[in-house]
Amino acid sequence: MPHYYIDVRSSFGLDEDMDGIELPDLSAAHAEALKVGRKLRERWTEMPHDARHDIVVELVDEGFRTLLTLPLSELEGRIVLQ
Repeated sequence: MPHYYIDVRSSFGLDEDMDGIELPDLSAAHAEALKVGRKLRERWTEMPHDARHDIVVELVDEGFRTLLTLPLSELEGRIVLQ
């Protein structure tokens, strides 16, 4: 089963997923990254206003290639696949 990592990047640095997660396919990994983004979005009002638009969830494969870039500020909008 493929291994994926879900990192969170912001103006404060990179919160790197060191363990990752095994998921059956890219679709399942995409859904997992969206879950992480939605959990972060629930805490939107607690985040410093200036930093909110810098937060990005990144889905990375086992070859350390970024597959998905999800800006938290656009969670309800467009998602960019790479």
